[in-house]
Amino acid sequence: MTSRHTYTPNSGQTFVPELESPYTQTVAYDKAADLPSKEGGYQFHEKWKDSGYMMVGNDEVKFLEGVTPEMLDWFWANLEKVYYLWAPGEHLGFDWEVPPNQVGYEGSVEHIYETNHFLPVHMKRISMENYPFTECAEHCWISDGTFGDSGHGMRLIHMYEAMEGGTRWITIKLVHKDDAAWIREYRAKADPAKTLEHNEYEAGRFKDFLPQMYRLWKDIPNPAQNVSFDLRTKQNPDGTWAHVCANKPPKA
Repeated sequence: MTSRHTYTPNSGQTFVPELESPYTQTVAYDKAADLPSKEGGYQFHEKWKDSGYMMVGNDEVKFLEGVTPEMLDWFWANLEKVYYLWAPGEHLGFDWEVPPNQVGYEGSVEHIYETNHFLPVHMKRISMENYPFTECAEHCWISDGTFGDSGHGMRLIHMYEAMEGGTRWITIKLVHKDDAAWIREYRAKADPAKTLEHNEYEAGRFKDFLPQMYRLWKDIPNPAQNVSFDLRTKQNPDGTWAHVCANKPPKA
């Protein structure tokens, strides 16, 4: 009898966090420089004005020194190789529920524990058809995050584009009005300073690991082990946005 097994390379990391372990120490990092938020804010496209979605706060904009948009495209396709390096001590568990080497970008799902051992987050990449604004950066990653088995969550957008010496990195959080009360209650239990520090930690860490990991993997020829995304964007005639490439799974 034969059986087929799937293998997603994870650089020796494991998914199950050490739930009993108190050792979640972080490492030193340099804060990424702040860049100005978009003047006037982001405007919802006509198709999304009555969708029930709203922004949580303002866009967060950082300068990622020594990082290119191509590195970040690779990063999203190969998180199993870099997730623990991204925020040591606060990224506590990772697994692909639906790996991109099987489905490509859209529909891939990561299962993560961030900053706590008790509430996992399921992050599902979704189509740019769900991007709600009239303006977009040159590259865009968009996902729906669900907290544990609650059925409640947030929509997270990371956009980025090249600038001299690095990349402009933009983070936007969206919540639907039906989830707003639950999210407010959930966030009220969290330490807001800790949440802000985690965002700073992630942005500041990119230059310390991503260029090196990208160089190590960029010439590995097996597309099932070294997945490629191209998350460049284009504007449709109606003013909505799409990815330039379909980002389908690699063919065997």
